[in-house]
Amino acid sequence: KCLVTRWRHDIALAAADASSDYTDVTSLMRARKTRSDACSLTCIVGVLFFLANAALMAWLSRHEQYRQRLSPSQHIAPDAISRSPVQSAAAGDWDAAAAQPVFPSPHANRRHALRVLAQPLPHNSTGAVPHYQHHAALMELPSSIRVPTPSDCSPWQSRIPFIAVSMHSVAYAEKQARLQASCEVVSVCCVSSFVPSDAFGTNSTVGVHFFRMRLIASKPLFILRTLETSSVPVVWMDIDLEFMQYPVLFEAHVWDPPRDVLLWNWQANVSFYHGRHLKMASGVAFFNVTEPAHALLLAWAETMAYEANLLSADDQALDLLVNGDGWIDRARFGWLPAAYLRMAARHPRVSPVIEHDRGKSPGSHG
Repeated sequence: KCLVTRWRHDIALAAADASSDYTDVTSLMRARKTRSDACSLTCIVGVLFFLANAALMAWLSRHEQYRQRLSPSQHIAPDAISRSPVQSAAAGDWDAAAAQPVFPSPHANRRHALRVLAQPLPHNSTGAVPHYQHHAALMELPSSIRVPTPSDCSPWQSRIPFIAVSMHSVAYAEKQARLQASCEVVSVCCVSSFVPSDAFGTNSTVGVHFFRMRLIASKPLFILRTLETSSVPVVWMDIDLEFMQYPVLFEAHVWDPPRDVLLWNWQANVSFYHGRHLKMASGVAFFNVTEPAHALLLAWAETMAYEANLLSADDQALDLLVNGDGWIDRARFGWLPAAYLRMAARHPRVSPVIEHDRGKSPGSHG
């Protein structure tokens, strides 16, 4: 468009030269320069407008994934969202309605492009934190999954500032042994609960993927039940992690003021967010023995006990709560450094405190 505009200006300039009576070369050159400057300014303005428009469209496209939208299969009128089921403050039952607002999974990759993350609706009562719509049966851990306690720690560990907990299936027995060995080297109390293959049902058509996703969905509930019975903070550790050094930052007294929750945040250092935006890696997480930590865990567990979220990613669910429903202001958060979930490919120069799967990329081996 800019080239066409300049071509038109050249034609107009030639016509003007032919029809004008210039008495000297200086006046002719001044006229040419004036028209050329006008053309250049037009081109520059056009290019800047195009770039600004492209930047705006890119921002809107990125922002859209966090906006509320309906599942393509529902075809519900916009005003139906306000009539969606909300938890009763008195009886704890649910008002009947068909509409269910659904959020796309933020940052979903191609492999999980069809996965959606549903937004459970909060019930906000005066002076209380919100609770979220959930299936009551999914707020009960299977009886075959044992809840750890500090009494499970080795007798030689006289000082237990926190307890590190995990869950593992038979397929991860080797990694469980590796994690446990690393815990003993750095003198950390670690307890991993075994999850049998029939913990979430015996139907053979369920498949390995369903078992894995149900195990992931039960993670916040498992941490919550552990914290409820613990006198010390609880640290969640994915079973494919290893301690390489003693994790000093899990000592509650290190933080001033004390923190309720410590998380590994991909966007902790993005200056635009000023430390108030979470994109979590849920391989490691610290929860203190405080009311805000309990409340956040309960909200997270309720979110994952919402039936539409059973096959959703747990870290994205917590992102949605913290970023989209005010939890950033309901608890004191601390962002863990890269060394506390060190991935060799991303952090080659970082000395690890906690190593991810001996340097393998996340998800490359389960």
